[in-house]
Amino acid sequence: MREVKKLKLKAWQYLKQINKSQWCLLYDENRRWGILTTNISESMNNALRGARHLPIRACIDLTFNRTVQLFRKHSNVAMNCNTSLPSRMWRLFCNRDTRAQSHNLTEFDHNGGVYRIVTKLRINGTGGNTHTVHYFQQTCTCGKWQMERLPCSHALSVCRYRGDNPLSIVNNAYTTMTYKHQYNFAFVPLSDVDY
Repeated sequence: MREVKKLKLKAWQYLKQINKSQWCLLYDENRRWGILTTNISESMNNALRGARHLPIRACIDLTFNRTVQLFRKHSNVAMNCNTSLPSRMWRLFCNRDTRAQSHNLTEFDHNGGVYRIVTKLRINGTGGNTHTVHYFQQTCTCGKWQMERLPCSHALSVCRYRGDNPLSIVNNAYTTMTYKHQYNFAFVPLSDVDY
């Protein structure tokens, strides 16, 4: 903001009038976790590479057909998924769950769901970090659970200690059912060239 103010005072004044949550990720209370991110838009650019500088009709055909191919490819992957979470998320979840088993847990308030977790000290000198998990608020001081909506290893450690099903604290956005539901739709062929 200081740089904007130095460059153009009117731009700075304009931004000051707008609610910060509308233009700055820092002030949106982590609500933008599910929107199109730079990485996702870049992967779409990669999928549509080569469409630039084509006549408009060819550009439309190319982008439409590549989008359909990508949709069909990912649809097949989704429909053949037989784990509780899609494969990439399942690997991440299992990795975190494995790490959770080596954490040291101290219960502070069972009814309030407050726990202190100390991570395992590793040979290279890392680890030994202390985190606080507020289980019912689904927060951890590492910030992963709030940010990703996927439980961190600290939260999974608490979940196992309490005897809960670890999959019950995973946000529905990550489930295989949601993953498959995204591909329940179909494209229809484009109209004739004249249209």
